[in-house]
Amino acid sequence: MMMDTIVNNLSEWPIRIDVELLKSVQNNLVQAKISNCTLANELWYLKQFMLIRMQYVKIFDMLKNKQYSEAWESLAKIENTIIMIKDTFEIPQIYHIDYILEYIHKIQKFYPYKFFTSREEIIKEMKCGICGTVVNPAKSCGHEAGRVYCGVLCTYEITKLDLISLAIVENPYDKYAVLKLSDKEHNYDLLDFLMNGLSDAYEEWDYMEKQVPKPEFKSAFMNKPCPCGSNKKYKHCCYGKEYTLMPHIEVIIKNPKKKLGDNIIISNGLWKDKE
Repeated sequence: MMMDTIVNNLSEWPIRIDVELLKSVQNNLVQAKISNCTLANELWYLKQFMLIRMQYVKIFDMLKNKQYSEAWESLAKIENTIIMIKDTFEIPQIYHIDYILEYIHKIQKFYPYKFFTSREEIIKEMKCGICGTVVNPAKSCGHEAGRVYCGVLCTYEITKLDLISLAIVENPYDKYAVLKLSDKEHNYDLLDFLMNGLSDAYEEWDYMEKQVPKPEFKSAFMNKPCPCGSNKKYKHCCYGKEYTLMPHIEVIIKNPKKKLGDNIIISNGLWKDKE
């Protein structure tokens, strides 16, 4: 009976947060670990799906309250959890987990985080979170990281490693290590624009990227002086040059509950001076 209640809750959209049901799942998970590993594994996955859905709603509130760093960490955590689970478990579509992952990636696109630090390292020794065995690349205990054993997720604690180098990268696997500057702060104008147009976490939206003329070139005429000030005709000067363009993002909300605006021009870059 409880399993039906859990599945029904996970199938609801918009998400209905049921804290008491989550507590019940946790209590049953503890009991199942003792006597029924198959049930314990199933309850572990269901608990994760409930937590993912609850956190997705909280992230929307964080962004509305301009808690950018906290929201980014939660987005990265949910993303990693979903990807890990998908490697070992087929997630039912009715739980909307794939939908949440899709929108996590969309929201991340609006962040000004483009550069990250990344470690190159050699792992020499780890400790299994299931059995406590110390392992290394040549010695395994048989437990596989990312799999669930009797209601417990297998993880490995790194106990010995050699750090080789640090690098600045784009599109890292680990999205937590955001590069920050001492004299600048990130520019969240794009993200603010998006959040100002969304009423809740369930609105369907998408975006398009393209290049449009910079304001000074938008109304330029072929046979008139070029806006760059060269005194040449526009057609013989800057016309068709890549530097006359700038990025443009248009946000499309499927059934908007309030007006977002037609578009937004990215004009201030990733950074701005600290106030």
